Amino acid sequence: MKGNVRRVLLVLPEARVLESGVALGLDVWLVRAAHQGVTLQAGPPERQLTGDVDDVGALRALLVETARAFDITDILYFGDLPGPRLAVGLALLELYPGQARALEGLADPAALRRVLNQGGVSVVRAVRVSSVAAALTWSDGFPYPFVIRDGTGRGRGEIIQDEAQLDAWARRSPRMPCVIEDHLAGPEVAVETFSHAGMHEVVGVTAVCSRVVEACAGVVPAGHGKVADGGDAAGAELVAGTEVVEGAAKAADAEVVAARTVVRALLDLVGLEFGFVRTRVVLTPAGPRVAEVEVAGGSVPAAAGHGAGRDVVVDVLGVLAGRPPGGPWQLSN
Repeated sequence: MKGNVRRVLLVLPEARVLESGVALGLDVWLVRAAHQGVTLQAGPPERQLTGDVDDVGALRALLVETARAFDITDILYFGDLPGPRLAVGLALLELYPGQARALEGLADPAALRRVLNQGGVSVVRAVRVSSVAAALTWSDGFPYPFVIRDGTGRGRGEIIQDEAQLDAWARRSPRMPCVIEDHLAGPEVAVETFSHAGMHEVVGVTAVCSRVVEACAGVVPAGHGKVADGGDAAGAELVAGTEVVEGAAKAADAEVVAARTVVRALLDLVGLEFGFVRTRVVLTPAGPRVAEVEVAGGSVPAAAGHGAGRDVVVDVLGVLAGRPPGGPWQLSN
């Protein structure tokens, strides 16, 4: 991705987004809604463009033309409105068509498993099938429970617990093709990353399952500690020894490092150059395994980094400014 690496085009930015960009030394351009008026202070008027944010096609064209005319490398939208998100995504694909393959590798569950398994990263047994008959045949090789995911890549799929549930699934005339894969059991973490020029920076790590949260909070694992003074055996309050809490926290820290490593390896394997990605990772006994990937591209969801005690706006814009966020990365919930 070539261009002025410190020049960024922000779509419908809030005041704090603009202020953060300027404070970080970025050359900020913006697109505001036609009805918004001139209410934001963001440098010369020629860098403040007006667009119809309700017309995806028109907004996409404006973003592409502006980026090409003024040598702007990066386009970002912080928010959840579907129109701007789609327009930003389409504009980036038009500007950088090579990214289409990377995005496909993340969004397609069959392609995702193929890339990971061939790369020897987060290996999970999986097979793509194109008919219900083929799915029933291949499912004989998977122990219960296993997972069936349709080809849209949306959601985690359906967990098939037994033969009766498999028969019920088949009778629904499910969408094809689909992917059959081993069920991943264990606590989960969600790793949020922002990639720029092929470098993947972590901007958030969130615990999704209780065991990891408890370890980081210093909760004593079952069977450890001693009964508090005055407590009885039934429902007794446990008092943790310092070594127990520290051991649990160290184990959780190691799992966070492992999850971050797997996510970065995935993004390298698909060749992602730019964008925000949220990856759910299951911490199985065999190691971290990628469960689901949500690709936001040039859009950063409003909930990104929630609970992490960090400012995701500063973290993401800092990556563009050459100031990547630093750790330590602790779990949030």
